[in-house]
Amino acid sequence: MAKAKTKTAKAEAKISTPAKAPVEVDSLFIRINSALKKRGEQLRTTRRGRARVELGTYYVTNATGVVAAHVDLETLAREVGALAGWETLVADKK
Repeated sequence: MAKAKTKTAKAEAKISTPAKAPVEVDSLFIRINSALKKRGEQLRTTRRGRARVELGTYYVTNATGVVAAHVDLETLAREVGALAGWETLVADKK
């Protein structure tokens, strides 16, 4: 009898915790920019060098300049509604 309960518990655990849908960086970047465009802002990436040290890999600008530096993509995406609760950020497959 104990085995039957264990299998049932495992099956219920699998059902109650669905896997999150993967979203790649490139796709998320486009989604974020679509959301930010409504606010007059744009997500950008830095190249190598001093700018990356000062601004981070990703930063947000508007017409007057830099709005946010050292931006975490997943956090920003969730804030602007570009990444749903059932989705997760994954590295690009290159």
